[in-house]
Amino acid sequence: MIKKWDRQIAVWLCILLLTLHMVGSGTVPIKSIASGPGAYIGTANLIGADTTTPTGYSGKDVQVRLTIKNIGDGGASNVSIRPVIKVGADSPFEPKNMGISTIRYINAGGTGSAVFTIGVKEKAVTGYYSVDFEVIYYEETEEDAAAISRTKTLTSYVFIEGLDESETGTETDISISLRNSPTPAASSFNCPLKFDLYLNNFGRSDAYSVSITPTLSASTKDYPFEIEKATYEIALKSPLLGTKSQPDEAARNQVVHYSMNVRNDVTTGYYPVVFKIAAKDENGKEYTTEQTVFFNIKGNPEYEETTTETTTKEEETSTKVSVPRLIITGYETNLDTVNAGDSFKLTVHVQNTSTLTAVSNIKFTLSATDDAFLPVSGSSTLFINRIGIGQTVDLSVEMTAKASLEAKSYPLTLEAEYEDNNLNAYTAKESISIPVSQEIRMSIGEIEVMPSSLEVGNQANVMFPINNMGKSKIYNVTVTFEGDTVTGGETFKGNIDSGATANVDVMVTAAAATMDDPTVYAVVTYEDDRGKQYDMKKSFELYVSEPYIPEEPNFEDMPVIDDIPIENEKSLPKWVIPAGIVALIVVVVVVIIVIRKRKRKKAEGMDEDEIF
Repeated sequence: MIKKWDRQIAVWLCILLLTLHMVGSGTVPIKSIASGPGAYIGTANLIGADTTTPTGYSGKDVQVRLTIKNIGDGGASNVSIRPVIKVGADSPFEPKNMGISTIRYINAGGTGSAVFTIGVKEKAVTGYYSVDFEVIYYEETEEDAAAISRTKTLTSYVFIEGLDESETGTETDISISLRNSPTPAASSFNCPLKFDLYLNNFGRSDAYSVSITPTLSASTKDYPFEIEKATYEIALKSPLLGTKSQPDEAARNQVVHYSMNVRNDVTTGYYPVVFKIAAKDENGKEYTTEQTVFFNIKGNPEYEETTTETTTKEEETSTKVSVPRLIITGYETNLDTVNAGDSFKLTVHVQNTSTLTAVSNIKFTLSATDDAFLPVSGSSTLFINRIGIGQTVDLSVEMTAKASLEAKSYPLTLEAEYEDNNLNAYTAKESISIPVSQEIRMSIGEIEVMPSSLEVGNQANVMFPINNMGKSKIYNVTVTFEGDTVTGGETFKGNIDSGATANVDVMVTAAAATMDDPTVYAVVTYEDDRGKQYDMKKSFELYVSEPYIPEEPNFEDMPVIDDIPIENEKSLPKWVIPAGIVALIVVVVVVIIVIRKRKRKKAEGMDEDEIF
């Protein structure tokens, strides 16, 4: 009985030791050996475990990784992580929703990580910034008990490389203009006038709380409309988007409508009315500007004569205004030669030649005759905020030359609308010429040689066509031949129009015998419209042999043959010839007799054997 209990105790001790060993090695979680109500499961404790600090740049997104380590003795499940981005002027980050990342389970002593993409402001100041993360997870206290939710805030850090604090200043990148507004219709004294103004933000930043107000005056000269309201301020209902949020200029326009009555005592002329525009950027900084709109008013004849003298004197004493000029000082393309159908980058150098004033709010528009050049982006408008006195700026745009263009130079017009320091509006127009080439496509047809083999000193006729398959004319076409066995054949074919063929028909002279390679090359040299030279070769075979010259016999080397003695000829007897004649006569007579007898016997019915 004692031995039986000893064996049971030993078995349980072995099981206990084996279980403790598996727990120590991490093979079995602590939860699996707990039993009974109220058994201890363990507590999860999550902390940040990042060892590196990412670097971000102003105006670009940065990826921030949060690494979480569980230093508790219990697991954490369904771990959800949400970035909490601080907003405001001091924060470098763009306020936007970055979503939630979930980690299914983090063991005791284990780690998990999540990566988030965070936007950085254009004018972020260089420095280290903290990023907070709200972490929600679940842990258990008893077997089969409901999980308990816990929340922690973990912090990671990121280094932003942006502007120095001295560079931030108080300026904001908002530039609101009325330049896209249609010209108000002409009106007359004591008549109503309705007109629209288009507000457009040419700066990168969005403008908020935008309002526009005309500057009122009791003087008819300064304000030609009746003052019938306490204020004519109009506020926009939505932000005026900048170029970053909306690159399309037309889509950025917002329209305000005005309806006014022209005063009765106005005189004929153009009346400038100043409109004040106010706005704020995303950080609450205020922005203001003034824009002048001119109205063409036909005056009341009753007031024309009384004001003519005064107006003349004012015009005589007015100060002349120096017009700032914008000129093109040069341009270049990234391609040495622009072919029809090519896309290329065009850079135009524009200079403000004024020595008195800078120019601002500059809108450039590129246009080409018959759309010879089209912008790759689809927009032919560029905007420059400011060009200082005497300064030069570069305008770069990706263009495509139409594939059907002929080889010649095409004008490209650059129109500019801008303002001086006093908000006086100006326009300018400059043109450049961009040469366009067509790709040369030339071929050599089949070469015919007659004869295909000849002796040195003889000539062979070589014929073949030259085809211009491109859309551009080729110039100064010359044909020569290269080979060790022939000379001559040079010919000048002149110019070949697009789609035309020039036929070559020349004679070449065999100069040396073919040793091992009978190849001869026809070389066609030609030029494009810019004078650049090209050449094309095509081979053919021509066999040349040495001429045949028969050798003269050498009689001195021939053996001498002695005179051969001739045996005496034996003469025939004299009777032989007459005897032969007589024999011949006898034979003829016998033949005649036999023939006659055969005919007679046939007539009598006798056999042929009985004739003789």
